[in-house]
Amino acid sequence: INTVEDEITPFYHKISNTLYYSSNGKQGFGGFDIYAAKFLADAVVEQYHLDPPTNSSYNDIYYIMSDDFKKGFLSSNREGSLYLDKLLESCCYDIYELVLKELNVNLVAITYDKLTGLDLLGSTVTLVDMVTGKEVVIKNDTSNIFTFPLERGKTYFLKAEKPFYLPDSTIFNTNDIRTSQDIVKRLFLQPDLITLDVFTFDDATKEALNGATVVVEDLTDPSRPNLIKVNELGNDFKFLIERGKSYRIRATKDGYSVETALIDTKGVTGGNIRKDLYLRKLNLNAYLNLDLFFDNDHPDPRTKTTSTTKRYKTTLDAYLARKPEFEKNYLSGLSSQARQKSKEDLDNFFMNEVKGGFDTFNLFLVDLFDELKRGQRIEITIKGFASPRADLKYNMVLAQRRINTLRNEMMAYNGGVLQPYFKSNQLIVNQISFGEELAPSDISDNINDRRGSVYSIKASKQRKVEIISIKAKL
Repeated sequence: INTVEDEITPFYHKISNTLYYSSNGKQGFGGFDIYAAKFLADAVVEQYHLDPPTNSSYNDIYYIMSDDFKKGFLSSNREGSLYLDKLLESCCYDIYELVLKELNVNLVAITYDKLTGLDLLGSTVTLVDMVTGKEVVIKNDTSNIFTFPLERGKTYFLKAEKPFYLPDSTIFNTNDIRTSQDIVKRLFLQPDLITLDVFTFDDATKEALNGATVVVEDLTDPSRPNLIKVNELGNDFKFLIERGKSYRIRATKDGYSVETALIDTKGVTGGNIRKDLYLRKLNLNAYLNLDLFFDNDHPDPRTKTTSTTKRYKTTLDAYLARKPEFEKNYLSGLSSQARQKSKEDLDNFFMNEVKGGFDTFNLFLVDLFDELKRGQRIEITIKGFASPRADLKYNMVLAQRRINTLRNEMMAYNGGVLQPYFKSNQLIVNQISFGEELAPSDISDNINDRRGSVYSIKASKQRKVEIISIKAKL
């Protein structure tokens, strides 16, 4: 503050912790100019020269300011002061009144969820004048922005609150405000969280079930992302959830059903909730891998479309009706001993695998419908195959048609009882077409070798669709 020249007429403005004084030892407008030194505790943190018309090119001294920042006084020998001698116009000092410019200062308080960083609506924000104790309270259910008018030279306490959240607060002052402005304060409210402990068990054995996946869904605020955890080595899952909300918990594991539980944290006073989930083994997995067979180039022979309107049973009935033709051509030219063994193999294939596969499929549909009625979301993956008799591209398309016949069969099952589940995506069927890619190399692809490429059991076993995966979906 001090220089080698003169510093005079000090005035300490207590409200703003600012010392005003005049000095002729600094680079000012000339003579004594008025300066301000801002204090924090006993240290000067800022010094500045007052702007005109407070300062002039003459001597400006004895500056004082009111507590409300609205009025000030100073002494000056500037032009306009009274004088006794025209030759010495700057001889004498007059007192000047200053009407200080009123500043427009506002507080903009913004509330956020500390956990997610998202805007937090519905908070209540309180601003307290720490000198007078006056409070201003604003509740805003539609926005996270709160605006308050402020006064200079004040110290304020700011607090934000919301049910089921821990409050956030701050203290600030307007002592060093010299221009109109908005003061922005961001408040981050931490949800008052509850520890949710979920444990998974096998419903039949009641033993711990490791390797499950657990999802916690916020039903009160669906915009919140789901909480998802997988525990390959244990059956325990820990989540932090908020008070005053409803949640859905879902757990599943490959080969098991999806089990669901609802919890409500309204009125919960403790800091911990435990939920045990017992997962049933999904009986549908007993049907894996289920094969369903087709006649050569069926359905819809010699077409290139990937879809068909035919049901699987339609193609099956026609296929079974051709069994005598297969027997005649497959057994042709064999010795009596080989003929007997080949006939037994062909009979076994048509009865146990072709017809038996469809019988098993119908049992599968019964159990599938039961699971869907329980509320399970089921995802089925079906793979289509073809024998190598035609070219690769054609066989890929043929395999897709074959998968479609199975989907059509499911849509028509029991008068269409599965159709609503398809439409709601509670039942999803994925299709994979492999054509002839996985066919064994010893299967004939010679178009002139009809016994080997059409009627043989090896070739017949490649003309199929296979249900390779059945999963309960979260």
